[in-house]
Amino acid sequence: MRSWLGAGGLIQISDIPLLTGLTAQTVTLTWSQLVQETNDYIRTYDLKQAQIQIFRGLFNPGTRQMVAPAFPRFVGFVDTINIKTPSENNDGGVTVTCNSHTQEMTRYNPDTRSDASQRLRSSSDNFFQDTTVVGDWQLFWGKAGSTTAAATASSAMGGH
Repeated sequence: MRSWLGAGGLIQISDIPLLTGLTAQTVTLTWSQLVQETNDYIRTYDLKQAQIQIFRGLFNPGTRQMVAPAFPRFVGFVDTINIKTPSENNDGGVTVTCNSHTQEMTRYNPDTRSDASQRLRSSSDNFFQDTTVVGDWQLFWGKAGSTTAAATASSAMGGH
């Protein structure tokens, strides 16, 4: 069960792309900063990397009750927050840009993929010792037509 609070400060949500694949999506939310609940959340808490979920629910206009459970349309994290304080007779607001949770699949830690970082953890661990040079190795399989295979065959035959 979820409790929903309608503060009335949401002005706009950008289009939520419905795509398949592993591309991280971006959604922009715009809130009015005249609503007290918006100010409380934006100015009191550090929302950077906060989890965000956007649900879509259908309501009966006569009863104002949901006709079915709301379903999630976007799940992600807050990326940037821009508070625009207006001068007199101008528009202001809060713009929040969010990235989908798919961005987590693009993260990696290069420190764990090097021999030097592994040796700091264990002096006997040499699993990643060739990580930096393995991309330059040339391995020849099958026929003996390569320079490496020909040199190996020549030395094995006594140099003939």
